[in-house]
Amino acid sequence: PAKGVPAAVGRDLRDDMAAPSSTSGPATRGGQSRAPETDGEGGRDWKKAIVISGGGMAGLATAVAFKSYKIPFVLVERAQSLRDDEGTAIALWNNAWVALDALGAGDKLREKHLPLEKVEICNTGRVMQTFDIRNEFRGVRRGEIASALASKLDEGDVVYGKEVVHAETTPNGARVTFSDGTATECAAVVGCDGARSKVAQSLGLALPSLTGYSAFRGVAVFDKDENDGTATRYKAIFGRGVRAGMYQMSPTETYWFIIFNNKGSIDGDGPRSGAAMRKQALEKVRGWAHGIERAVQATDENRIVFSRIGESWRLRNLGGTLPRGELITLAGDAAHPMTPNLGQGGCCAMEDAVVLAKAVAGAQSFSGASLAARLRLYESARWKRWFKLTVRASLMGMALQWENGFVCRVRNLFMEKLYNPNHFLDHTEYDCTAAKLRA
Repeated sequence: PAKGVPAAVGRDLRDDMAAPSSTSGPATRGGQSRAPETDGEGGRDWKKAIVISGGGMAGLATAVAFKSYKIPFVLVERAQSLRDDEGTAIALWNNAWVALDALGAGDKLREKHLPLEKVEICNTGRVMQTFDIRNEFRGVRRGEIASALASKLDEGDVVYGKEVVHAETTPNGARVTFSDGTATECAAVVGCDGARSKVAQSLGLALPSLTGYSAFRGVAVFDKDENDGTATRYKAIFGRGVRAGMYQMSPTETYWFIIFNNKGSIDGDGPRSGAAMRKQALEKVRGWAHGIERAVQATDENRIVFSRIGESWRLRNLGGTLPRGELITLAGDAAHPMTPNLGQGGCCAMEDAVVLAKAVAGAQSFSGASLAARLRLYESARWKRWFKLTVRASLMGMALQWENGFVCRVRNLFMEKLYNPNHFLDHTEYDCTAAKLRA
């Protein structure tokens, strides 16, 4: 297990994993799954199931955690099959590995991904400071995480090709409406449908606002003997209004990102072709040291991703803003849309799944007032952490995106001569398996 994982706690959760209920195999492909019916499908009583909306990392982790406690659920995903070939990669810090170990998926992911040991803080020409990573950190392909989590589920646990567009609490439980106009009754709803969550909007929560900067991301693929040999180092490179980062994930794969100031709407047009994205990414870091240009050039242009970065500071505890009997809650980016500056969005999603399942498992029944009370307990246990990380990531992004030359020189001098990284990674030592649930 990862450093910091209480062995007994992690083992107990893994031992609680429900045995597969069918011989149809894991829920890795589901294009043939039919939509849920109000009166049940395949022997499942949908009125007694908690609907998890969204089959990304947060939704899959929540489903696995629910299954471990034998909580009735159905995971609903708008794609026609598991999204195991989308996206680039994600940083998984120690707190995420604690959660993944509790979910029984950590060891499978460790097999293919290298541990990183040091952080190099750089300007565009040289390394300014190096410090040790004192706990577990690996970069992992998003698709690999999806596959590892999906392998813990049965095919009947997931319904593909259905998107939840609205959720509401009813006198008898909850109700979800799908994009095709159909609807179904259920026990409760967990919105794991991303930063632009339709479930969050059903609760009256605002969409994330733009930060004013955007990102290119990609995974470079090298021959094993062509990589630059710094396999255990995470390079953070600071420019003026532009910054980049890169780290090796496996002997042949290096993840990289370039973040740059870019005003526009969250739905605004970005570069439309892979060739245009590669060209613009290279222009941002032209002449920089540390191998970032080489990494961009070694990336399949059709696998480069562009995104505008948004966030939402949820200033009040979610549970404190919802009616006591509300049978809807949120997890992952739907609950805490944050910038990537601390690398904690996905890590928090893994934590959410473990804490939510623990809270729901304590309900006297998986319905009605008892279940609603446990959802509020989960929200109260998580809100302070969500808020602190969202604000800290936001402020860090503001400082790193400065464009003024004098200010950037002062920043770099501070990072080189005065910055003390001893407590920079304290937030990664959080143990979600030990989270306190207080009424």
